Order: sequence, then structure tokens, then C-alpha cells
Amino acid sequence: MPEEYNATQVAGGGRLYQRKPAADSVWQFYLWVEGEGKVRRSTKTRDLREATKIAERWTLEARHAQAQGFQVISTSVGVALEKYAEKQELRVATNQLRSAENIRYKYRFLRRLYERIVGLDKPVSTLTQRDYDRVPSMRLEDGAAWETIRQELSNIRAFCRFARQFGNVVIPEWDFKIPQHIQKALGRAVTFTVDEQKRLSEALDRYVLPDTGDGRYVREWGINAYGKGQVKAPKNLDQNLEKTRRELTRFFFQIHCLCGARPGEMSSDEFGLRWKDITTKFVSVAPGKSRMISVIGIRGGKTGPRNVACTAGWWFNELHKWSAYKSPEDYVFADQCGLRAGKPVYLDAVRNHFQEVCRRATVRPGGKKPDLYMARSFYITRRLEVGGNINTIATNVGNSPLEIVRRYAFIVQTSDVVIKTIYPEAPEETRRSGVIFLPEDVSD
Repeated sequence: MPEEYNATQVAGGGRLYQRKPAADSVWQFYLWVEGEGKVRRSTKTRDLREATKIAERWTLEARHAQAQGFQVISTSVGVALEKYAEKQELRVATNQLRSAENIRYKYRFLRRLYERIVGLDKPVSTLTQRDYDRVPSMRLEDGAAWETIRQELSNIRAFCRFARQFGNVVIPEWDFKIPQHIQKALGRAVTFTVDEQKRLSEALDRYVLPDTGDGRYVREWGINAYGKGQVKAPKNLDQNLEKTRRELTRFFFQIHCLCGARPGEMSSDEFGLRWKDITTKFVSVAPGKSRMISVIGIRGGKTGPRNVACTAGWWFNELHKWSAYKSPEDYVFADQCGLRAGKPVYLDAVRNHFQEVCRRATVRPGGKKPDLYMARSFYITRRLEVGGNINTIATNVGNSPLEIVRRYAFIVQTSDVVIKTIYPEAPEETRRSGVIFLPEDVSD
């Protein structure tokens, strides 16, 4: 807590203070607001009289907002979530928060979660700690990792802080004691085996074909088909939309297995991959032998922009031939029709299609619910197995080498995996490019 000098009370409960003993330092404002917490601002003035006027105006504004909040204690969870989303969007618009796509993803997650644990019609002021105690066990049943659950609970806490103005005083605790058997497996990445990846590739090839003899697609599953929610298949299935999204799911999975990017880095309104972000070149892999590689310019995301060299060139070419959106400014994974035609496909839609393919192929890696993120883990695992440089892999996927070692150390510790190097003396050009070839990439 900063030291306070020359503290002066302000009407309404706030106070002014200076951070330095010198009388000519800037005056700072402090106020405690029930439901909002501490309010600290700089008046940016050294004049006490002017600072007092500013502080009194800020105090009145905060007390007015507090009074309005206490008048709506019967507000439902759904309405509070909508107001929370509006506040977060405003913070993005005023450059207080960076990623609008991340904010919207968190809002959709909170809405699904509250709908499951209490319902969106319940008054937010009646939520109790017991409601939140159900979240960890429920998410573990869904197959979420503990790191994910901790992050999700921090999102819940942020919403609860906001919802205090609606009379909700619950702040969930998440300092859980992790069971020993879970602690041992904590942080271990789960992905597909090579055999499972081949089965998925074959299943995806079949999945893009019509389900009936008359050339129609049939969906027997819907939103929440793989969660605890009720399975709802759409009454009127848009055949063109269904066909194109199945094709996009196929391309999405295959390309992610070869580049290791996060799903949100490739298909989002803010950072989505565009055709102009992809370049190709040839590199030497051995004397007299060269291979084409693609260099993807990832615009941003969790770890910022970076370039990734990969061997997904063939899939990008096929996707470019198939897609109706081919100009340099167009998104690579663009919806081909429907309301979002030309915009990045929703990850939730691709994820649901992918999980349906896994169900048809009876693939459940590690006994857990399959997810698109496992394609990224597959990329890392395969490159480690062939002796890829950890620093290069970490740079390509946007992680630290320490994180790679922590989550994938089991690869080098298991006796049934042999670490080998394809080319002990790989050409300097290949090493500089950052690409790591697999045996099937360089075989004749």
C-alpha cells in the first residue's frame, strides 16, 4: 500500500493524500465503495482546492452508482451477465483491455456455466458459496485440467466483484487441496497417438461426405451434445452450411497438427489468419534434397505475434482451391455461407464437429474428452519424439522452453518412446527457418 502524506478528508467519505512529503506533489484520491472496492485515482493537480473539487465530484458519482446498484438486488444472473459483458466491451473500446475476442469467449463460458449450476433466471443476490463449490467437481467431470479450472474460477471471481452492485457478496474460494493422484498427473499434456491421428484423418475424410444416399447431411447432435446439457439437433439443417463447416473442420484439424498454433490464433475476428499472412519457400533438408515449407505470420493472441515455419503447405493450397474467399485480405478459415460468410468460423462450431468425428472414430485420448487444443499438443509431442530442438518448438508454439519441459517431460521419460534425430547435421538454412521435419515429410 502506498504511503500517504498530508491526508485530507473529502465530503462523502473519500480522502486526498500525497505520495511524497513535499507539499508540491500531485494529490491522489482514495475512496472505498461497497460493491466496487477501492477506488484510487490521480487528480493530476498540485492545487488542493482544485483537487478537492475533483474528489467531491468523483465521490458523488461513485455514491450515485452505488445507490443505483443496491436498488436492483433482484436482478437475475442473466441480466447481470449482460451488464458485465457491456462493461467489458466498454473497457475494450477505451483501451483498458486488449483482446475483445478473449472477453467474448469468457462471457460465453460464464453464461454456459451459470446456466448449468443455478440457471440464468435466479436472482444474483441469492447465490451462495455452496453454488460455487460445485464448479470444480463439475469441471473435472467434463475433463478440464486444474490450471484451466483455476483460470475459470478467477473469471467467476471477476464477475462476482462486478455483481456486488446487485447485492451479491459471494466471492468464491479456489485454494483447493488437490488430491495426490491428480497432483501427480497435473500439467501432463494429453494428445492423440499417431494411430489415433491417422484414424481421425480417415474419419474426417468420411465425415465430409453426405450421410444419406440422396446426398443430404444429417445431424443427430447439437449444442451441448457432449456436455451435461440436453442434446438438441437443429430442426432445419442448412445443408450448405453443414457441408462447408465439415470441410473447415477437416482443414482446421490437419493444419493445426502441422503448425501447433492455438485455435484462437487462427480463427478469430481480431487475430484470425489471413491469406496474406502465409508465405512459402523451399529449404534444404539434405544434400540434393529440398522441401517446401510455409511460414505463417500469427498476428497475436495469448503470447503476441510470431512467425511459425511448418509443413502445412499442401493443406493450405487445397483449402485455397476450395474456399470462396481467396483474396489476400480474406480470412483463411472463413465461413463460406450463412450469417458469418467471409468471417472467421466460430471455434465452438468447429469444436462440436470435431468432437462428433472423434465419437464416430471412437477416439478418446487418455480417456478424456477430445478437444481442438490436442492438435497443438500432437504437434509438440511428435517434434519432441524425433529429437526437435526444444527452444525451436517453444518459439513456434509461443511457449517458454520451461513450460514445454514441464508439460512434455514424460515423453523423454517413458521407455517406449525413442528420441532420435533425423538429420544430425541439418543444413544451417533449415535450422534458421525453424521448421522441424518428421520422417514422413522427408521420405522419398
